[in-house]
Amino acid sequence: MSKQEIYLFIGQLCQGGGERVCINLANSFIKKNITVNLIVFNLNNDFYSSELDEKVNLINFNTSNPIRLFINIRKIIKRRNPYSKILSFNYHISFYLSILRKFYSFEYITRSLNTLSLEFKNRKSLKDKIIKILVIYGLNSSKKIISQSNGMKNDLLNFIISPEKIVTINNPINNKYTYMQEKREKREKKEKYILYVGRLSEQKGLEYLLHAFKKVKNEYTLLIIGNGEKLNELKELSINLKIDERVKFLGQKNDITSFYINASLTVLSSIYEGFPNVLLESIACGTPVVSFDCPSGPSEIIINGVNGYLAEYLNSNDLAEKINMALSYNFEQEKVKNTILKFHTKNITNEYIKEIFS
Repeated sequence: MSKQEIYLFIGQLCQGGGERVCINLANSFIKKNITVNLIVFNLNNDFYSSELDEKVNLINFNTSNPIRLFINIRKIIKRRNPYSKILSFNYHISFYLSILRKFYSFEYITRSLNTLSLEFKNRKSLKDKIIKILVIYGLNSSKKIISQSNGMKNDLLNFIISPEKIVTINNPINNKYTYMQEKREKREKKEKYILYVGRLSEQKGLEYLLHAFKKVKNEYTLLIIGNGEKLNELKELSINLKIDERVKFLGQKNDITSFYINASLTVLSSIYEGFPNVLLESIACGTPVVSFDCPSGPSEIIINGVNGYLAEYLNSNDLAEKINMALSYNFEQEKVKNTILKFHTKNITNEYIKEIFS
């Protein structure tokens, strides 16, 4: 029997949840003696390539031009081993693959990125409507669609996608956080700060978090790690709310493990998600979490009173209440960590292998 081989297609390797999952899986497949070809559109804003196993064959198209991308993907499809598998981490790639399937005999699997209905909810331009049609076409042409959560799976059913095609596989914990999860070192005293990690974008609902933080105990600071287009707007809002001395915008950080470990709490205020890695990473470090009960993912991770609290969706007052509850509650670090054992990379990798190579 020939060695198993897979092609992973993704847009970039910038700092993001999907990119992190792609890197984790690529490295894990290598450990399973699977030949891995990782194809990226370009390495602009590269954050993760240095973490790749040296045995991963990284192919950089070095372009964002749609025509050149299509031509390059076609070359890969033409020369690939016909028994190799294809996993797409990008809706645009899935559309390109759906067109190429009309000329070449192959199948591909798409990993769904976010809660699709909310991603397109406020995008009403003609261009966005066309993109939505192309995305749905690319998904429907996939052999399988891997959703990150059951909530995302239910959402996908709204797009005339056959339920038999959709498989739920949760995101894996980054290996370095798996190590923290397994480490039996207890931190007796947490520092008095609340942590947010992620993009500063509309999707992440940081306005709700700042309004909630105004009602949080004054001795706590809010540390915000990440960059994005909303930075200046959020800084101005913190000034208007008179909490700017307690809110620290730290920008992007290469290693945030110590921030998770020392935080009293990690908070997520997203309007929508897929399956938020930030919650998994914080819990793996023994730090409880509070999140809006947004679509989708948090309700499949958080166990109220065990590893954190869910807050009513888009309700800043309830978010503040749950944050204060969490800060007053004595969470047991080992119990917090043990709630995410099933998300270990080795377990999730085996699920991917089963679905991809079956």
